[in-house]
Amino acid sequence: KMENFKSAGLRRWLSILLIIVLVWASCGSLTNVSATENAVGETGITVENEKTEKLPEGTAKPVSVTEDTAQAVLEEPPADQDQAVNVAAPETEAVEHSASALPAYSSFWPSFRKDNANVGVVGVKTARSASEVQEKWSTELAKSWTDGSLGAPIIVDDYIYVSVGKRIVKLNRGTGEVVAEGTMAAKTGFFSFSAYGDGMIFVPIGSGMLQAFNADTLEALWQTAPDGNQPIAPVIYDEGRVYMGTSSASGKAGNFFCVDVTDEDQAKTDEVKDYLWNDPDSACYWAGGAIAGNAVLYGNDAGLLQSRDKATGELIDSYQAESNIRCSIVYDRGNSTAYFTAKEAKKVYAIRVNENGSFDKSTVRTGLVNGLTTTSPVVYNGRVYVTAGTMTDSNGGLNVYDAETLDHIYTADLGGISQSSPLLTSAYATEENKQTVYLYVGLNNANGEMKVIKDFEGNTEPLVESFYIPENKQYCTASFICDAEGTIYYRNDGGYLTALGCEAGVQQAAADRVIAQIDALGQITSWDQKGEVEAARTAFDSLSKEEQILVTNLDKLEAAEAQLEALRPAGGTVTIDVERFTIGQGFYKEPVHLTFYQDETAFDAMKRFIGEENCVIETQYQYLSGIKNADTGEVRVPDYIKTLGGPNTEEAIAFGGNADGTLGQYSYSNEAGWMYYINNADPSKAMTDYDLKDGDVMRIQFSLYGYGVDLSGRPYGETLAEGEQAQTVKIANKDGLLKALADVNSSEKREELLRDKAVKAAYDKAIEVAANMTATQEETDAAAKALADALAAAGSGPEDQKPEEQNKDGQGQVEKDKNVHTGLAGDPMTGGLAAIGLLAVISLAGTLVLKKNR
Repeated sequence: KMENFKSAGLRRWLSILLIIVLVWASCGSLTNVSATENAVGETGITVENEKTEKLPEGTAKPVSVTEDTAQAVLEEPPADQDQAVNVAAPETEAVEHSASALPAYSSFWPSFRKDNANVGVVGVKTARSASEVQEKWSTELAKSWTDGSLGAPIIVDDYIYVSVGKRIVKLNRGTGEVVAEGTMAAKTGFFSFSAYGDGMIFVPIGSGMLQAFNADTLEALWQTAPDGNQPIAPVIYDEGRVYMGTSSASGKAGNFFCVDVTDEDQAKTDEVKDYLWNDPDSACYWAGGAIAGNAVLYGNDAGLLQSRDKATGELIDSYQAESNIRCSIVYDRGNSTAYFTAKEAKKVYAIRVNENGSFDKSTVRTGLVNGLTTTSPVVYNGRVYVTAGTMTDSNGGLNVYDAETLDHIYTADLGGISQSSPLLTSAYATEENKQTVYLYVGLNNANGEMKVIKDFEGNTEPLVESFYIPENKQYCTASFICDAEGTIYYRNDGGYLTALGCEAGVQQAAADRVIAQIDALGQITSWDQKGEVEAARTAFDSLSKEEQILVTNLDKLEAAEAQLEALRPAGGTVTIDVERFTIGQGFYKEPVHLTFYQDETAFDAMKRFIGEENCVIETQYQYLSGIKNADTGEVRVPDYIKTLGGPNTEEAIAFGGNADGTLGQYSYSNEAGWMYYINNADPSKAMTDYDLKDGDVMRIQFSLYGYGVDLSGRPYGETLAEGEQAQTVKIANKDGLLKALADVNSSEKREELLRDKAVKAAYDKAIEVAANMTATQEETDAAAKALADALAAAGSGPEDQKPEEQNKDGQGQVEKDKNVHTGLAGDPMTGGLAAIGLLAVISLAGTLVLKKNR
């Protein structure tokens, strides 16, 4: 099937070269190298697809080059393409040099599929359509056939690194300008997948060698010995070691090896390093490894998936797939599962990886792919994405599967075959848009077109658009990469590397959408417009900082929010307080009657009551982790807490609080935190999920021990036959007493009332009883009645009540002298609360269930 070189002169030259090779071989000083590629990789390419290559004028080229045919070769190639011929390793003079220090670069995209798990997923905003794409620059790095092929780029620091023929090139990723070049010991093949680690760039080069370069200067550091095969598997780096596979043209011979990256002989640039270990029986054709804990996983052309100790190479386990594996293994750390494709079987596989690196073969799942597949899957948010198609199989597209079962969801027709492993961005995924993601792949046709696919939770219909067609069209087998700013780097077989930016286009487009949404609000005259105002705010908040700067009418949105808040209808009245009784510090905020508003949750009302500025809130789950300046520093733990298994005063003081006076999670106990009760019961839901009702009593209580055990009096594990927990300590229902206190604090005549001796005496007694965690129900009810009677005798009634209702903006509104009473000597604490911490819920079966109240 091979096309031969047409030039008779060239044939004569090659014949002479073959004679020289055979003479060298007879001397016995030679290295075994595949006939399809000489030791320095000068004889062309082995590829899986037909290519329309850019050749110097008048140069003949192969017209049909596939994976089963070698590169441009002699007129009579060996019958078996895996049969080795003896060819000398490249002879180079020993070069001494002064080694430069290795740079401590960081890397956003250090290897073929981003990292050593081969995830191919980013969380940065890329352009989502052709209208958002801006070509920042395009550089022709391989200007002719003789320049060699363009390898897969990687992103390190502010640079792009890519191999081109016998050169390693370093480009400024912002401009595409070449800033440094290094010379490799041999050319790369048609496919080259470099990696970065420890300040070094690792490049696969001819005859199965790997060469390391200083990432700053591109000085050569060391190389491995040739193994006679093609270096066409991706390199990965992990913990001071690199891993790479090689294969012959037909996939019958090859090698997977591990090398320590240390440059032991810094005086030489051509130091030859030995393998730490190798697997000489694995032909790795495009088959890259993945790190899973202490194991390295890789497949081979015999369809064998292996797990080996990444340090020693000891075989841990293996699994036999139905056909050749020609992809990098993808390891999903979230579910400890390896995903890969099998080309001839037209299948995608998933298998669970145990902690020791062995395979749980009972978990193997497979999914049918609609064509031959040589690409690495992408796994995200419960879905698996696999492209398909080769030049010998016109079927193809993007196949989507359920990640747990590998059940097929749909196939997207891309308008051509794709051997491009998808790039996925999750940057736009929100709950509102059903976790929408965008995937980018290239088509292996004469245009080299780039496609974008939109997908989201529950989607079953393909959403495909043309994304980019280069001016210099060529076939494209590339898998695209992306930097931290959202620039996608495109390459094709024509030797061009192109940066597709999105900064200006996507940012302005996003800002324009929000501007239009805000303008559409108009004048806010009704509470029914709440949904539109909130949607506009959500849209603005979802923008990046750079995009928000471009929104020119933010003042209109803020005005609309103020107008809407003024229209919010009242929802009712809640009696509310904040208590620190379990550490003997009395009330933090005394009870008041607080007006709450429509659609407000307990969390919203609490922020208004206390003041959001005083809260330390755990942002992910929206629960209170502390209250600023709420700790007086004087700790007196009631004796009953010790009987429940908790700390006493001395133990709590020894455990300690926060030096800055914040009271909350882990103050004086590792089981401490803020909780809330509604109507003397645990509501068993987060504050953000509880809708207040008119007449509710909300108590915010600091629990010192057992995540609420000290508030309920119910110890761990004690249950009655009917499933209710026994009470070791009786805790009275104080809702009525708190309402009576709130009647005083919310009265317009509060100061006058407290000058009345009878009212003041009853009020102080009520404060004392309320702060006593072991006060009996009889004592509690008596104190409530006494205060109510005193108020009635003083002529105070419901008409004097004025529930707190100002400051809807969330700032604390109740004056210190009206509502703070510590129950202790010393100055009262002022401040606030905005959420609730851990809540201990005792189930009917007596099991302690911990929840986040958020």
